[in-house]
Parts: sequence; C-alpha cells; structure tokens
Amino acid sequence: MWYYSDYIKIKTDLVDVYSEETDKQSPHRWKAFIPHDSFRELLSDLLPALERGNPNTTKSLWIYGSYGTGKTFASFTIKHLLEDNPAEVKAYLEAYDKTRDLASRF
Repeated sequence: MWYYSDYIKIKTDLVDVYSEETDKQSPHRWKAFIPHDSFRELLSDLLPALERGNPNTTKSLWIYGSYGTGKTFASFTIKHLLEDNPAEVKAYLEAYDKTRDLASRF
C-alpha cells in the first residue's frame, strides 16, 4: 500500500505566514518560491514598468488574492529579484522553465 508520504514531503521549516521578520531571519528562503503561471504574468507586467522605456507602462501594480495564496511570499521574491546579487537572481530564474527567458531582464 502506498501513502501520500511516499510521494509528498513537507518541509520541516515551513512558515505558515511569510513576513518581513521571516525574510530577515532567513534571507535565502525566497529561493524556495516556485514560479507559477500567475507569477510569470506578474513579472511580465512588472518588468516594462521597471524598465521605464514607455511612459504608458510606468504604472502601479496591485497584487490581490485570498488569504494564504502566496501574495506576500511572491512580493518578497520580487524584492529579492530586484535587490539581491545578480548572479543568484539569474541562477534562480534560469532554474525554472516559466522564468528562464526573463533572466536577462534582471
């Protein structure tokens, strides 16, 4: 007989609510964020605003969703993509199919 535990592992350092304090205590935890379609779309919308190539794209970005869906974790991941060592950021983005082609824009 097979059990879920044969296929699924839960990290022992799992944080139920990601916060600024969590981010300060574990500055590399953001790398555990797995980019998904919504995150890819978020980055695709955000990059033109950051590149400031067109005045029509310099807009605010609103992240919304139900409690516990990862908005804060995604936000801190973006923070690190913009502030951390470029080599680490590139390695993170290139590690995932969904973000690989965006790596050169960071």
